Amino acid sequence: MTSWDTMVLGAGPAGIAAATRLVAGCARVLIIDENPAPGGQIWRGVETASAQRLALLGTDYLYGKQRVAALRASQATLALNTTLWRADPGGTVWLKTPAGIERHQSPHLVLAVGAMERPVPVRCFTSTPCSVLRWASGI
Repeated sequence: MTSWDTMVLGAGPAGIAAATRLVAGCARVLIIDENPAPGGQIWRGVETASAQRLALLGTDYLYGKQRVAALRASQATLALNTTLWRADPGGTVWLKTPAGIERHQSPHLVLAVGAMERPVPVRCFTSTPCSVLRWASGI
């Protein structure tokens, strides 16, 4: 069993912020996420995004790339492709990892389990046909 000062469940924006702040304060941190890369729903795929995608999704998405890079450069330990499937009283958690089942312990568990997908407006994305929208708006 591995012991940590804090475990963070979720590697999206909130989990990244919590982990990097804790590590900056010299805490031993394990960050757990079921996805193959940090970023969560909001910053999904930010590490591999093309310049065109970064420009399309804007400055807040680009900021996510910087935050993920800061997490990767920190002393936090990443447990990606990993699911927390059991939490016992006393701070013991059981993780299902690509290597198998692992047991970890910490007096603190930060729950940063996410948000909904990042909305991106697309013209005529609703169920109303674009021709009706053009007619109604006089386009």
